[in-house]
Amino acid sequence: MRSFFFFYILPIFLFSCTGSTSQQNETEPPRAEVRIGVTADSLSFVGSVKRFASGEYYADLYAFEFPDTLAEYLRKHGTLISEDAETRRIELPEELVKPYFDLSGMATIAFFNEENGFIGRGVIHHFEWVSDLISSGYSVVFSAPDMRSVPDYVIGNAEFLKLHPARFEEVSDTKSQKIQKLLGETINVQRNYTIESLKQSYSVVNTDSTSYIIRSGQSPEIVFKSADFIGELRPLAIRVKGEPVFLASCGRFESDVTWESLLVYNGRTYEEAPQNRLRNHEAELRAQ
Repeated sequence: MRSFFFFYILPIFLFSCTGSTSQQNETEPPRAEVRIGVTADSLSFVGSVKRFASGEYYADLYAFEFPDTLAEYLRKHGTLISEDAETRRIELPEELVKPYFDLSGMATIAFFNEENGFIGRGVIHHFEWVSDLISSGYSVVFSAPDMRSVPDYVIGNAEFLKLHPARFEEVSDTKSQKIQKLLGETINVQRNYTIESLKQSYSVVNTDSTSYIIRSGQSPEIVFKSADFIGELRPLAIRVKGEPVFLASCGRFESDVTWESLLVYNGRTYEEAPQNRLRNHEAELRAQ
């Protein structure tokens, strides 16, 4: 089940990474911190990190299917943390959260900054239901005492993943005519990116009712198609079958409903990873 949120403005993010030797070292979560039970076949949760005004970092918590009555039950049995004119935060009891929310792929937590640099470790501290003026939903809150800079996203169980810092930047529109011919539809929104180390570019294209990701090498190729809107791609330092893994900001056309999707290459096209979980055995792994 997707974790949906309602936003009036879809945020835009641009990220890049230099890929220097020092940055590559920073992206290596130390194996010494691997916990018992985490193996190369584990799932990895991947998600953007947000920050409360009080300073704690958190990410979206993904629920399994459950009725609205249970959601109200969880909130009633939670503890009010804070409430003001804009935000209400309720801590949820861990014993009630575990049966109904996906906590897989989070045995260890590694934080990464905008340049895909590894900046520290954290642990799950508690769970919350959060409501503000524009959204409401469930969150996992982290304790991260040794953060070296501001985190941008987290990867759970990252110890076994081979990481690929790569320069990724938005570029000018150079392939609109070829893409227009490929799609045969009117393009409303197009954003173009290039990954220097792969010598490939990727375009996010939205028509009236369909979105596409176009990979352009010698010729453009559709690698993802959706009936939902794609606002932004965020490259991660992970590759599957030679292609980068993306976090994508998505939304319903003509709606304020938005969410975040983890897009993983399956050998032919990209697909959405259920509950933002990466199957580690499909990714490129670090040498043992």
